[in-house]
Amino acid sequence: MPLICLKTFIGIFETMQTAIATPHRGFLLTSAAWKEVPESLCQEIPKIGEQLNQAIKFQDFSDAVSSVLFIAVMVPASHDDHRNDYRYNPKKKQIKIVQKLDYDFVMTASVAQFRAYFIEVLMTKLKQLHKQKAISDFDIAGLVDAIWALSERVFH
Repeated sequence: MPLICLKTFIGIFETMQTAIATPHRGFLLTSAAWKEVPESLCQEIPKIGEQLNQAIKFQDFSDAVSSVLFIAVMVPASHDDHRNDYRYNPKKKQIKIVQKLDYDFVMTASVAQFRAYFIEVLMTKLKQLHKQKAISDFDIAGLVDAIWALSERVFH
C-alpha cells in the first residue's frame, strides 16, 4: 500500500535527501502522507516553510541552531509504524521533528484550518524541546514567539 501520493513522492524524496545530505539553514518542512490526503495540504507545508524563512532568521536567537527539519506524517491512526520524534543534533545544528498529525482532522480541514493546526503543532514541539532544556544556548522561546507573531499575521 502506498504511503504517499505518487505525484509528490519524488519532490518529498529529494527534499528529505537534501535535508539529510547537506547543511540547511532555516525551516525545511515536508510531509509523508497517505494517498487520500489532499495534495493541496501536502503542498502547503513547504509553502509555510518558505514564509517562515522569509520572516525569521535563526541567527537572531543564537548560532546553536541553524535549521528546523519538520516531517509531518499524515496517515490513518491504524498505521502505528510511524513514531513521533524530536531531537537536537548539535553537529548539524538542527532540530529534527517527525510528527504524526491528527489524520481525521487533516482529512476534514480547510487549507486555512490546516495551516493554523500545522503551526500550532510546530510551536508545541519546539516548546517541548525548550522544557527539556535540550538546547541551552538557543532562545527557543524567542523563536516560538516569532513564529506566533508571524502566524497571527499570515497563517490565521
